[in-house]
Amino acid sequence: MRTWLFSWIVAFGCVVQPQPDPPLRGDDVGDADSDADADTDTDADTDADTDSDTDTDTEADCGEFDSDADGVCDAADVCAEGDDTLDADLDGAPDACDLCPDGDDTLDADADGAPDACDLCPDGDDALDADLDGVPDACDVCENGDDALDTDADGTPNACDTCEDLDPDADGDGVRDACDICEGGDDGADADGDGIPDACDEA
Repeated sequence: MRTWLFSWIVAFGCVVQPQPDPPLRGDDVGDADSDADADTDTDADTDADTDSDTDTDTEADCGEFDSDADGVCDAADVCAEGDDTLDADLDGAPDACDLCPDGDDTLDADADGAPDACDLCPDGDDALDADLDGVPDACDVCENGDDALDTDADGTPNACDTCEDLDPDADGDGVRDACDICEGGDDGADADGDGIPDACDEA
């Protein structure tokens, strides 16, 4: 075919050099089963999926499937909103999702979801707080009252304090008159520890 075309062109006074056939493509090489498809090619995707491995580390690159760009694919991400590689306390919980930044999130003796190092009430469920005062019920000093409000700083929250700071303290012992055990005497002085202040102790 090529020889005939060349002769025809010469006959009309125009010489055109014959062009060689195009080289075989990589996909046309090595077709052992004669199915018109090459048996070997140069792509690196041996499992016929759509993942690619641009850094040749045998693992598919996440690309758009690493939402937080921490190098960990979304499917294996421990902390979806933070960098899995940052874990200051080495407890396995990335910093951005760490419940207790200064303690081990895996240690939770009372199983209330609050790690021991950050547990407000080690013997009770931190999530149960009926009076919403920030103190879990199991450790509440004053049920139905705010434990944080203690005007006279006597350790008894106002809601449960029968002797409030505004009450008078005639003997100046720190115990308001309404709750004074020994009027005129220091309720804090009890040498024999019998619960009766020395000033009123006849024994």
